[in-house]
Amino acid sequence: MKKYISFLILFFCVYPLIAQSSFSLDVGEEFISIKESYVVLEFNGKTSTELYELTRNAVQEIFIEPKNVNTGSIEDQFIRINFNGGVANYSRFACNPGCLWSEVFDSYFEFRFKEGRVRVDLLIKGIHYPFETKRSNGKSNIKYYGQMIQTNRTDAEGLKFLEDYFLSPYNLLLLQLSNYINNGSRVENDW
Repeated sequence: MKKYISFLILFFCVYPLIAQSSFSLDVGEEFISIKESYVVLEFNGKTSTELYELTRNAVQEIFIEPKNVNTGSIEDQFIRINFNGGVANYSRFACNPGCLWSEVFDSYFEFRFKEGRVRVDLLIKGIHYPFETKRSNGKSNIKYYGQMIQTNRTDAEGLKFLEDYFLSPYNLLLLQLSNYINNGSRVENDW
């Protein structure tokens, strides 16, 4: 069990060095959070103006009903979007109702553009983020993240839940943005 958690921690620490185009979880002594404050997506041969235009168009197609889209006052430089991001919940078995919560996180992507690159900053607002790793008595909290807690659940299952439902929506949006920019559009024009 400890070897598996050690592997996960090592994976989440080394993986960002290999692939800086996605976000990863950081499992610390006190908290679990997203390790990177931003990632950089590479697009060879695209100008900053092209990247700005394609990102602006992608926001309209990829983000269904974003809360707020604010383009910066400097054309071709900055786009901010506010959206419902990752999901997490916490339910400790055999505990009073105060040990239960569920949250869809208020999230922001800020896009900045240079020749061949888009920087994507991630800001998350939520009363339960970052996620606590330990209870007040020092025991692990990790296994309690996720739905329908079982008494025999492991920390690895709690981390898997956070990876699947909290972290992966952000990385999926980055992948969709990359695919959109590389293909020039998501809309099919052959109808």
